[in-house]
Amino acid sequence: MITRMGIIRNIKVIFLVSLFLLGSLLVLFSNSVSSGGISVWPPEVTVNIKDVYPEEEIKFKIHVNNLYPHDINVSARVENQIPYRLKKNYTNMPDLSWIKLTPNIVNLSAKQSKFFEVTIDIPEKEKPLNYNEKWEACVVISELKDKPSLIATEYAIRIYIITPEKAKMQVSDMFLLLFIASGFIALVICSLYMGKRKKMFANKKPIVFYFKKKKNKK
Repeated sequence: MITRMGIIRNIKVIFLVSLFLLGSLLVLFSNSVSSGGISVWPPEVTVNIKDVYPEEEIKFKIHVNNLYPHDINVSARVENQIPYRLKKNYTNMPDLSWIKLTPNIVNLSAKQSKFFEVTIDIPEKEKPLNYNEKWEACVVISELKDKPSLIATEYAIRIYIITPEKAKMQVSDMFLLLFIASGFIALVICSLYMGKRKKMFANKKPIVFYFKKKKNKK
């Protein structure tokens, strides 16, 4: 026979279990409503500058998608990589001002996608000083929150930049100079040869044939 204390104990257990289940449902419901975030593409970019530096700026795009059911603001900035996280044989970018972002902040509507344009412009005076280099930098994409206390989502897109090899540049220049020098030498030899022939013909006396008219014998 169930006593009064046992009934009260069972009611308490059922009440606590009900509270636990209700709390779990609330957590799941709140997560499903606020679920979302941002996604970025590509996760990394490699810029391999072969043979020579280009005359024009190097440009590419980083796409950002808003997965939330509401509007958000997203920012982008350029940073150097943490030294111990650098890729093997790579170093930090000498000057981050060589990488520019346009724009720095975008507003994304729900489920909308936009992009940041990345421009790499190495100054002309710096190009001869930076051959055989491997640099790494990061474009950090951040979700801007209304309140500073809230945790913001960030993504770091790694940018790898490989500069031209100086050895290739020297070989190319050497062949060009050799071609020009060979052409100049050939031109000088031809000029000397033609001048010598002209002089030789000028010193030769012309050959003159004399014909005497024979007298008729009577």
